[in-house]
Amino acid sequence: MMTSLLNFELLQALYEVAQPLDLNVYLVGGGVRDILLGKPSYDTDYDCVVVGDAAELARKFVEKFNGRLVIFPKFQTAKIFLSDQFNGLNELDLVSSRSEKYLKPGGLPLVSLSNLEDDLLRRDFTVNILALSIAELIKNKASIIEKGLEEIRKLVIDQHAGQSDLAKGIIRILHNDSFIDDPTRIFRAARYLVRINGELDQATKEALFEAVAEGALLTVSIQRILHEFEIVFKEEDPIAILENLRDWTVLRNLFWIEPETEQRFLEGIMRLFSEGVSWRSIWLDVFKIGLLVCQPVNARDNLAMRLLISKKKLKRFVLDLEALELGRPDKIELPLLVWSWADPSYVDQRYKLAQLLSERLDRLEV
Repeated sequence: MMTSLLNFELLQALYEVAQPLDLNVYLVGGGVRDILLGKPSYDTDYDCVVVGDAAELARKFVEKFNGRLVIFPKFQTAKIFLSDQFNGLNELDLVSSRSEKYLKPGGLPLVSLSNLEDDLLRRDFTVNILALSIAELIKNKASIIEKGLEEIRKLVIDQHAGQSDLAKGIIRILHNDSFIDDPTRIFRAARYLVRINGELDQATKEALFEAVAEGALLTVSIQRILHEFEIVFKEEDPIAILENLRDWTVLRNLFWIEPETEQRFLEGIMRLFSEGVSWRSIWLDVFKIGLLVCQPVNARDNLAMRLLISKKKLKRFVLDLEALELGRPDKIELPLLVWSWADPSYVDQRYKLAQLLSERLDRLEV
């Protein structure tokens, strides 16, 4: 069962292409972490580091095994959208081993080619800087099939006690400025804690709270922030992740809301989940509307601007609220998940929330 976590068809294909080019390729990051946890990756792709030219390897791979190729020269990366021959894997990400230097907090890093060790050190947490050599996996395929996870663990490249932290459920950063350099790591910490049922080590916790208090999250564009929430709602237990963010005062720091507003918002989210409503595909509407509903009227203009909601849509939103308060849901135009926050009893009326989502969704415009 454990060996099914390794897609040997894809690994063999990569090995066949890399060997004539004299390139060493490593499976890295979350894929390795989830293999060691004995469960499939949350992503249907493989992340690989190439010590050398990742773009060249990607081109040769597509020439031999087909697929669609996209190259990002600035970041020394390539993405292959795979053909159907690799047992359900959709994408393959190839990255030239590199180092990163952050010129300003919250910005994108300056990238330069380097070695495997530097590439692993640029990552977020010790549980994510584990690597497996594809050549070694192919070489030891028979023993892996026979012994499973026990044999895989022997092959893991682990220079910073990542396996030990993973076994203990500890999330640990690699340097004190980690959350300052890239504040989106705060969201990743919240997700990984839930995934592995873990905890932050003390130094990591102190660095995280310090970064939030210093306004590190405000150095990141709102587009990137909203994308992080999109990822949250794709997880198995987004409520637990949001609770982590609440405990770390992330929501109130990002959206300038009071603790009472934050709690009301989370209660509304939890109510939606308890009703079994499937709305993850339209998470952005839900998120924005929920925050607006819970926010005091005199503070909605600023929040709408922060959430990139146009004045036209905000006006429509206010009219819909008035219709709701007058008991006229038939006059509502926007997707009124507002019901869940305004009055839970609306969920039991004939205008069912699920029906509203599926039939009358009018997405908020930026």
